Amino acid sequence: MASMKSAYLAAGEDSTKRKVAYERLVSKLDEDVRDFNLELLDAENLTPEALNVALTTLPFGAPFRIVYVTHAEKITGPLADVVVNFTKQATDPQIIALFDTAILDKRTKLYKAIASLGKETVISCSAAKAWEMPAYAARRAKDYGISLNQDVAKLLVERVGESPEAIANALMRLSSSFPGAEISNKQVTDTIPLTRVAKPWEIVDALCDQKGAQALVQLKHLETSDSLAFHHFYTERIRELLCTRDVLKRGGYASANVIAQAYYGGDSGSARRLGWKFKNHARWLSQYSLEQLKKALYEAERAESALKGTGDEETALLRMAAALLV
Repeated sequence: MASMKSAYLAAGEDSTKRKVAYERLVSKLDEDVRDFNLELLDAENLTPEALNVALTTLPFGAPFRIVYVTHAEKITGPLADVVVNFTKQATDPQIIALFDTAILDKRTKLYKAIASLGKETVISCSAAKAWEMPAYAARRAKDYGISLNQDVAKLLVERVGESPEAIANALMRLSSSFPGAEISNKQVTDTIPLTRVAKPWEIVDALCDQKGAQALVQLKHLETSDSLAFHHFYTERIRELLCTRDVLKRGGYASANVIAQAYYGGDSGSARRLGWKFKNHARWLSQYSLEQLKKALYEAERAESALKGTGDEETALLRMAAALLV
């Protein structure tokens, strides 16, 4: 146990990562003695005296015991003082504490006391960015005895969303259906239902990428409150494509930055900040004629009143979607 520290802090919004940190630590205890050497506490109703007893009780039949404390953000004042004193014990501990919290605050006594033991004692459990989730899914797949390439992992995330819990459940289901397999796109679409609620702009992207079936299912699951947002992004996309057409018509090179400069009227600040939005526009434009873009804009104008409660919203959305599918 020389490599272990007396305390660890698993902090961040990702509850799955915090659970993994807990399970990895507990796995170091032999199952035969685990019940005698694992104590679970909740800081929401914890006294300094009770915490002190837990952190000073010696292990029974094992080289160490584990104290696991949830809602560690509640550890302040006298409770934090107990932790500070505890972290000053020997470097080869007989008691190992894991403090679990969704909130990482580096200003607290708790954080400073645990961080002082070494950089590995603070386990970052911050939520991953959306673009990081396919890679996360591919890594986690190995824990379930299956493998996913990047394209399959991206499809999985598109179907269930960015929630680590939803991804874990989907991987468990795939592992059960195809143990030890390298998962294919077809196995994902056949096994994992589409439950993710897409963002409005993602549906517009899917329409421009001619992923009609995907876009229509996503549109069906669109929250009513997001219908106007979808209309906004759809209309803006048509105008962006019309601007891209003008850039190409003038003989310009339709790079993302050039299109952005034209769209924002030469506002270089906006173009630099938002140029990334236009990286696919030249490719998208190549599949549309001017008449098709005008028709899409017309359908958006027709849909506006329906989306404001004076018509058939579902039909209006489907007309808009159809106008961008070629």
